[in-house]
Amino acid sequence: MVRIKNRYFVVQVEPHAFTFDTTSRILYQAILGRVESLHGDYGLASIKDGFEVSYCNDKTGIALVRARHGPHKIVMSTVPLVTKVGDKKASLRTLYTGATLLKCKQFIMKYQKQQLMNALKDARNQQQRQCLEETYLKISFVEKKDFA
Repeated sequence: MVRIKNRYFVVQVEPHAFTFDTTSRILYQAILGRVESLHGDYGLASIKDGFEVSYCNDKTGIALVRARHGPHKIVMSTVPLVTKVGDKKASLRTLYTGATLLKCKQFIMKYQKQQLMNALKDARNQQQRQCLEETYLKISFVEKKDFA
């Protein structure tokens, strides 16, 4: 049996100036649409199998994208060129590329703790601090159910 390797991208959706209600599905469709416009049917068909947006935090703008090894280069070249997510203008920035979900989760936790420390400087009271901690340290991945 052949092992299928995956690559994971930690992506930041910008701007954060307004409430950016991004779900995994909207981001998934935005990236697929851009792959199709840049790489055509070949690019779309090569990444479609194994492509998934596993995690998307609309408060911090961090998302985790999975692609198969090989066609991940198509996804990696397309992510910075996404200009619209849903109906709003946005840009995507790749923060980290990893081979395992565990390493990406560790990177997200480290990155969001740094962002939390910067945000806590502006917090005025304990309630704001707790709200910021819940926002920045909430990581819940979409669990795929095995239907085999």
